[in-house]
Amino acid sequence: MSTSILPTFKEYHDSLSHIYSGGVCDTYEKNENGTFDSISEDKAELKSRLQDAVKLKITGIIRPKEDAASASLSAPLGYTKALTDYLIDYTDDSAVVKAQKKNKKVNVLSGMTFDPGDDDNKVADAKTLPGKSGRF
Repeated sequence: MSTSILPTFKEYHDSLSHIYSGGVCDTYEKNENGTFDSISEDKAELKSRLQDAVKLKITGIIRPKEDAASASLSAPLGYTKALTDYLIDYTDDSAVVKAQKKNKKVNVLSGMTFDPGDDDNKVADAKTLPGKSGRF
């Protein structure tokens, strides 16, 4: 990457040649206890999962001219409402989201209750976290 604020032509061109795969929902695996763990550190499993995941490709780049007196782009990526709706539906259909919608009291990623009720229950929930810390 260049040190310039604006990417170089080569960096833009390289972006156009990539196919981006999957969403966060594709990177979770269900455990026997009903919670989900991230598989993001298991590169082989992640690669396998992303082969069947949704694919996205950058098809164009809009950028201001380098000598433009003023230019304002509000976001680094732009996409259509149709893509947004598709990704919402895709995510809603995932196992991790379906499990969370089904269990409104327990976080399916951490196993902790959303409303533990009192400090004793909060402590009990927190004791279940050491194996999951940093994995959400």
